[in-house]
Order: sequence, then structure tokens, then C-alpha cells
Amino acid sequence: MRVAVAKARSGLCNGTETCFVDADGDGYRRDDVSQVLSEDTDCFDDGEAEATDPGGDCDDDDPTLNPGAEDVPEDGVDQARPEG
Repeated sequence: MRVAVAKARSGLCNGTETCFVDADGDGYRRDDVSQVLSEDTDCFDDGEAEATDPGGDCDDDDPTLNPGAEDVPEDGVDQARPEG
């Protein structure tokens, strides 16, 4: 669950917001500066993340692979740090 905190403000004053990308919705954003223009004034919609959301998502297409994921023993996949 996300808590409302400081946002990456676009400063456009047009009812939109510039947000970071969280394509898989797992609460972790990519480390690069990929951004998406939100259709409203927050960064809580699908595919959106705030600047204060944790980064480090190495596979933003799979919500089961992120820095906070629990590693499943002996499945051959590092859920916390996938290769790629």
C-alpha cells in the first residue's frame, strides 16, 4: 500500500502530473529516469510511481521480480535481482 508523500511535480498546472514508471505495479520503479505523464494530479494510477518510491526494479515487466521479493529456493530464479 502506498502512502501519499512528496511527488515529482510537473509544474504544468494543467491537471496532469509527471510520474516515474512502475510498469508492473509492484511498488518498485526502475532506476533510470523513465517517466510517464499522468492524466490526473497524482502518481498512484497503474504504471505510475512517485520519486520517493523505491527504485531498483530490474524487470519492470514482472511484479514477482523486484528488490523486495522473497526468493524461492532452488527454482533457478533470483526474484530479488533478476539477470538481464
